Amino acid sequence: MTPLASKLPVPAPWQAAVRRCMADLGERLGLPPTAVAPTRVEEADWRDPQGPQRGLEVWLLAAGQAHCYRARLDGSAAWPRS
Repeated sequence: MTPLASKLPVPAPWQAAVRRCMADLGERLGLPPTAVAPTRVEEADWRDPQGPQRGLEVWLLAAGQAHCYRARLDGSAAWPRS
């Protein structure tokens, strides 16, 4: 069982995707994932070279800066939104 302190304020099915975004941003900035906080998470649609996609847009706060990520709903991939 996951300790309450390690749960994020997002629905359970989105936990893995948001954690993946946090870890990626922390690694890019040289910060531990605990220094990155989600501020907004919502389902979104977008278009990329593979066609229409659906997933999460995850806004994160790290080192006083806001960052936006996109992630697959299952948490299998996350990347900075361009």
